Amino acid sequence: MCRSVLNILALLFSSCMLCNCVEDKSTMGEDVVLNDNTYAPMVVRSAMNEQQQKVVNYFFTGANEQTGMALNSSSNKTILTTGATGFGIMNLIIGVERGWINREEAAQQIVKITRFLKRADRFAGAWAHWYKPDGRMVPFGSQMQAGEIVETAFMMGGLLTASEYFTGGSDDEKEIRKATEEFWNSIEWNHFVKDGMLYWIWHQDKNSYELPLVGWNETLLVYILAMAAPDAHKVSSDIYKNCWQGYNFANLTRKTYGYSLPLGTDDTGGPLFLSQYSFLGLDPRYMQDQYAFYWTQNVSHALINRHYCVYEAPKEYRYSEYDWGLTACEGCGEHPDYVSRDPRNDDGIIAPTAALSAFPYTPFYSTQVLLNLKNNYSDLNGKYGFGVSYCPADKSVGKNYLAMEHAPIAIMMENYRSGLIWKLLMQNEHVQKGLQLAGIVQPIFQPGFNLAVVNSETGVYDMMRHPDRELYEIDFYANVSGKALLTLSTEKDEDVYSVSVDISAGMNTISFFDKSIMRNKEYKLTVIDQDKKVYTIPVKLR
Repeated sequence: MCRSVLNILALLFSSCMLCNCVEDKSTMGEDVVLNDNTYAPMVVRSAMNEQQQKVVNYFFTGANEQTGMALNSSSNKTILTTGATGFGIMNLIIGVERGWINREEAAQQIVKITRFLKRADRFAGAWAHWYKPDGRMVPFGSQMQAGEIVETAFMMGGLLTASEYFTGGSDDEKEIRKATEEFWNSIEWNHFVKDGMLYWIWHQDKNSYELPLVGWNETLLVYILAMAAPDAHKVSSDIYKNCWQGYNFANLTRKTYGYSLPLGTDDTGGPLFLSQYSFLGLDPRYMQDQYAFYWTQNVSHALINRHYCVYEAPKEYRYSEYDWGLTACEGCGEHPDYVSRDPRNDDGIIAPTAALSAFPYTPFYSTQVLLNLKNNYSDLNGKYGFGVSYCPADKSVGKNYLAMEHAPIAIMMENYRSGLIWKLLMQNEHVQKGLQLAGIVQPIFQPGFNLAVVNSETGVYDMMRHPDRELYEIDFYANVSGKALLTLSTEKDEDVYSVSVDISAGMNTISFFDKSIMRNKEYKLTVIDQDKKVYTIPVKLR
């Protein structure tokens, strides 16, 4: 069901979009060359800052001036998009926090957005997919007068994040919080329920429903918010269990390329946006239920997608460890259509958003893509960052920007760097209530490296120094607080580095670095806790 939903939406989208592709025959150089400085923190930090700031500006300087809303596409200045504007609000917050946008200006823009949303066409309190600047709905596919609960949830996710960030006493910040609560109390989530199922779309003019939200897909946030809504408008947890989880939701024992993938019907995980859109604000590190630890699900999804590209894809596509990432995107060259791309539906087109929006899951592998694009695809790197797609085989690039695909890049980079957006949305009372009603709780682990997923092909966990903190970091769960000893040793058990660290009961981020440590080498990383228990993981330090 999930794939049918995606395919329908892709067809609808492609019928409404114009492609803006160009041929680039001159800018592709050799792949990134590894050396001791390739992944130096200042190099990675500079590249991340550049892309984040450019993406943020798409939603700031590139927004519709009248409404503050995001343009659906840089090639069409007349269509405003709802869900991606919610993601855009998250981008504005990042811009403020990084010092790229004045706080007052960001707040003013979000106020402008909320005022537009109040006068825009609404359907049982929900917003439409697309709008004109005057607030009239723009038909999307077969829709004439229709609300979309998924777009609405993504917008509310952005507004709830803003209400947690803009807590000051200025008139604008007060208005953000007031408007957010008014929207929260007016959206009729349960109006999108029919016969025990929650639907994506309600057509007001036909009183009909389209696309049930069943099985594993990108719309988890809808249920989290819908279950937490005021009593008059909420969706029952029974619908979450019977509808969302009731249709081929889990395959608990499945592994693909050596990676555990407990959720979904596709053994490759499908397009990468499935593990990204809802998790721009939901932090999978703190989400576990009877079916999955959501962090493992999402990391495995990214690693499976990468593994396919690097090791399994047709050789003529010229994918590599520097060119990977399949998701829904507008194409380029000989394949210009908007397609939901994944290992089961691959035509040789890479979307930069795929790997770059997987940064928290695969920081080193995402960095390889980032530096390759920066160094070798200059024509792809435009005013607002990397364009929508490129083809390694013929070197064609798609220079258009689509807001929905573009926004996650800066957000997930920031979640990797600071966890900012995760922290903000996860502290919201409505989100916490929704997670509780879904049976999603904070995991309790056995001691060890529970967040580190070893590369199944190489047998090691690739680590690079954090671009901001300039240290190697690895998460370690401990039962008790105390002193621990971290050691790096060779395959011959020769110790090359050790340091005593303080750990607390629960999840710890252990940091280390010494100039004497040789990079691009494999080591055994060992932690000995205060009970003298030994925990080891094979690593490669980049």
